[in-house]
Amino acid sequence: PLFRSIFCNVFSVLGLEGRSREYVVGILKDNGPANTGLTFIWMPLLYESISVGRFLAVLFFLSLSFAGLSSLIAIYEFQAVTLENMGLPRWLAAIVVTTVFFLIGLPSSLNLDFLVNQDSVWGFGLIVSGLFLICLVLKYGAESFRRVLVNEYGLEDWKLRKIWSIVICIVSPIVGLALIIWWIVGSVKDDSRWYYLENESLIFTLYEWAGLIIIVLAANTIYEVFIAKPKYNLDTIQNGSIEVGKASKTEKPSDQEYLVTRKLVTDPSTSSTKEESAL
Repeated sequence: PLFRSIFCNVFSVLGLEGRSREYVVGILKDNGPANTGLTFIWMPLLYESISVGRFLAVLFFLSLSFAGLSSLIAIYEFQAVTLENMGLPRWLAAIVVTTVFFLIGLPSSLNLDFLVNQDSVWGFGLIVSGLFLICLVLKYGAESFRRVLVNEYGLEDWKLRKIWSIVICIVSPIVGLALIIWWIVGSVKDDSRWYYLENESLIFTLYEWAGLIIIVLAANTIYEVFIAKPKYNLDTIQNGSIEVGKASKTEKPSDQEYLVTRKLVTDPSTSSTKEESAL
């Protein structure tokens, strides 16, 4: 309903100016630089056309700001915890993450062309990110991931069915690759300058993807070689008839180890500060 109202508003506003239907459709397809038109042009025009529009506009943009900030909390927390696991104090990790993210986002705030480029590159990049996450699950084992990390380790959470493993192993990779191929073919077909280094060109997007992948792989290699410590260094833990042996940093803990870890953390009768800190 919201989008239908916005589209009707666009047609009515431009229709009063004598614009043709084809012109209005073209405006909606373009949607402004970096997709800013819908939010920062047409929404204010929509609120201007109603009696309490100014008040609703304030509520809308305030809610939009809260939505952005709440999303950033999860993103910042993930990066901060990663730095904590590398040995940084939490306060320092928070400062580092906030500073780095501020510096990364600053060019997009100061230059609209840069924002257009980043919106185009990382909008499609979400598909690539999803494919990498699928590879992570496949590397671990989709069935083990579903059964151990979600169904068994989760606390009173929704259980994933076996159909999830089929979707992750077959459906999602096919859909992701199909979307990437469709986008590449469409870009080459519709844009005669796809091989120029321009804001929204195909080749520029591929270069930025490749650059980020190289940086991430290099950082991961440096961390593994020079910084990483054994994650699992457990003495033999007895829990009834279940025994969990030692695991080196190169060994993936067995399903049994994860289940005992869950038991130790969630059952007050068996957990201890030493065991929890070790896990």
